[in-house]
Amino acid sequence: MLLWTNIDCGNEDLPPIGLDLLIWHLDTNYTTTGIKARLSIPTPRPELDTLRFFPDATAKNCYAVPSVKLSLKYLVRAGFYYGNYDAYGRPPTFDVYLDGRKWTTVNTTTAQGVVYYEAVYVTQGKDEIELCLVQTRSGEVPFVSSVEMVPLWNGLYSEMGNEESFALVARTNLGGPEIRNGIITGEWHNRIWTRGPDPPNTTVAATVAPLPLLTPTENEPPPAALSDSVQSSNAQYTISLTVDIPKSTSNQQTAAYLVLYFTELLIRPKLDDTRVMDVYVDGKMTASVEAELTKCKVVTVYPIAVQPDAVSINVTLAKSNSSTLPPMVSAMEVFTRIESSGAGAGGGGSKSTGGGGRRRLVVASCAVVVHVVSILFISLF
Repeated sequence: MLLWTNIDCGNEDLPPIGLDLLIWHLDTNYTTTGIKARLSIPTPRPELDTLRFFPDATAKNCYAVPSVKLSLKYLVRAGFYYGNYDAYGRPPTFDVYLDGRKWTTVNTTTAQGVVYYEAVYVTQGKDEIELCLVQTRSGEVPFVSSVEMVPLWNGLYSEMGNEESFALVARTNLGGPEIRNGIITGEWHNRIWTRGPDPPNTTVAATVAPLPLLTPTENEPPPAALSDSVQSSNAQYTISLTVDIPKSTSNQQTAAYLVLYFTELLIRPKLDDTRVMDVYVDGKMTASVEAELTKCKVVTVYPIAVQPDAVSINVTLAKSNSSTLPPMVSAMEVFTRIESSGAGAGGGGSKSTGGGGRRRLVVASCAVVVHVVSILFISLF
């Protein structure tokens, strides 16, 4: 039960080890409904060559995946590659539930290729996680290509409560390529760090990632995500990071969880140079962080109130008055809290807590985590 569970949906014959040295399983041990299908077009990854679709809307169309019987965070990711498998040319929209609680609405109609949905989910001591697909539109049949579940043993994302689950909005390797699980990249939690567009008025800079075994970093980002950064091309320019927020379907206020990772050049232009950045979220100053040589600084801000009609979160990094160097950032993660107030497929729901509450700020160095309440900033040395 300590191992990851990677399910290749709809496949009948697959190699024991796939790309990135991941071990994939057939899905017949995890579900009893649905129909297998194989795509007739090339796909970017072998586990996307097949899928399972669920035409019977009256059935309980679920995957039951064994989990550790503890209150433990899991990374849950589902992949969807339509590929016109049914020759109808109508990619569907449908809902996905986790243990009876609505997780997300899957929209494949605007996607080119694979669509991934990911969550950090707390099991609450259950011995299995139930992922269900629910038809919401007549004639639009739910399907799934892959299901992945990874226990997060090391207490990642420490500000996420033990009774809260979060949907991933963005995980971006700024200035570098896409990163997936692998020995070379050092991503040990099966996360995908996408290659986002470089923000305006920035350049890519090679930065120094700390050695994970000697100086572990909050949330354990892979060294490959920390070895490239974007910095302002001029000290007076800010770095603007705009994150699109999925449209709310529940008319509820929720909360966002923001993580920023900062590393530094191997050698600064001058010995007495400093790089201190002020972090603004939606125009409000939230934190101040100083980059350090051969270290990674991590800033976590939670909760950030997200209104039902919000379309984006805007993060701005500006040079502090005490800084001689422009702002620079290596990577970013953004989650939104999963809100649900009623029963859904497979079981009971949970009560929504809204997006309010006292904001908590965590500024972490590589080996030490310091919890900071409200706007109290602590520098780590």
